[in-house]
Amino acid sequence: MNEKITKALNEQINKEMESAYLYLGMAVHFEAEALPGFAHWMQEQAKEEMEHALKIYRYLFEIGAKPVLGAIGAQSTEYGKPIEVVKKVLEHEKFVTASITSLYELAIAEKRL
Repeated sequence: MNEKITKALNEQINKEMESAYLYLGMAVHFEAEALPGFAHWMQEQAKEEMEHALKIYRYLFEIGAKPVLGAIGAQSTEYGKPIEVVKKVLEHEKFVTASITSLYELAIAEKRL
C-alpha cells in the first residue's frame, strides 16, 4: 500500500475515534441534564464513529498494513442548550466529511482507488 494513503487512513482512524469520544462527552452532558433521548442519540453517534474507525482498522490489516493508533484528547462534558450541541455536531460532521473527501482525492491522485 502507498505510504501516503496508509498514513492518511491511520489519521482517519484517529479522527473517527476522536469523533466518538466527542459525541460520548455530549451524551454525558445530556444524561446530566436529564435529557435521555438526546443522550441516547449521541451514544448512537459515538458507536457509529467507532464502527467507521474499526472498518478502516480492519481494512489496513487486510491490505497488509499495520494500524497506528494516535492519542485522543479529553473531551468536554459541559455544553449549552441542545440546539447549541446540535450545531456543534453539524460543524464536526462537516469537518469529518471533508476529511473523507480528502482521502478520496488522495486515492485518485495516487491512482489507488
